[in-house]
Amino acid sequence: MRSIGYAFRVSSNTVSQIIHETCNEIWLKLNLDLVMPLPSKDAWTKIAEDFEAMWNFPHCIGAIDGKHIVIEAPPHSGSFYYNYKKAHSFNLTGISDAYYRFILVDVGAEGRRSDAGVFANSKIKSGLDANTLNVPPPSVIGQYELPFVLVGDEAYLLSSYLMRPYPKSSQLDLKKKIFNYRLSRARRVIESAFEILVARWRICRRPINTYVLKAEKLVLATVCLHNFIITKELEKRPQERQYLQYNRYDRQQTSLGIRNIQNQVNRDVISHNLSRVYRERFANYFVNEGAVQWQWEKAANNEF
Repeated sequence: MRSIGYAFRVSSNTVSQIIHETCNEIWLKLNLDLVMPLPSKDAWTKIAEDFEAMWNFPHCIGAIDGKHIVIEAPPHSGSFYYNYKKAHSFNLTGISDAYYRFILVDVGAEGRRSDAGVFANSKIKSGLDANTLNVPPPSVIGQYELPFVLVGDEAYLLSSYLMRPYPKSSQLDLKKKIFNYRLSRARRVIESAFEILVARWRICRRPINTYVLKAEKLVLATVCLHNFIITKELEKRPQERQYLQYNRYDRQQTSLGIRNIQNQVNRDVISHNLSRVYRERFANYFVNEGAVQWQWEKAANNEF
């Protein structure tokens, strides 16, 4: 702030206010109109088609994960933002499409909370539970009726709209290993999206020294610009892209690494059982008509 103030001969307070207002306008103007509108059913279907074509996971409408945005300790915050990595942060939960663009984000949850805890209390989950996000209903692929789902890691709970891997602590047969591998291929997209965001927008690579609200606006602005640039890059030939480069080698990489009480319990049990059924259907599809040539070796070598 000070160096920018010296360059333009204005006070650091003025610079801070200009940056805050600019980031807010970027979020308001680009978000709703251009780079991150709420997808329609057709848009979700197009996202799923991209995931199937590029990452071989049908009916995937996005990869979900969380990232800690490190900040300087806010005044009088105590351990409110203190995370398990022994730093102060707030959470950025993101859902990305097959091209590393963010579809939905949730920003601002305290760093001490887990990815699953943040998602459980987010508007994204509320919208999925209430079916207000225009997600298409299940449809048949081959001989299986499969829902449209997000893919996440072990931090998230299995549900009818979110697939997570089979637990590695259990005895995994070849079918379960293949499911974990195929899910890992699709899920790594969100990790790559975060890595691209951090690499290109360096403010995310060091503790942000400003108020939490302003830090959130900074992050939201970078997310919007990230999406805007990738969309423009995709209009170019692959060899001409600078912000985003995608090649065949990327395709085969894996992640290296978020009322009446009794009646409610019964509904949760039914929902959980249905989620297990859906996961089993995906696993069966991946070892039958949905198989890809290289998955057998990857699964046998536990590369997931």
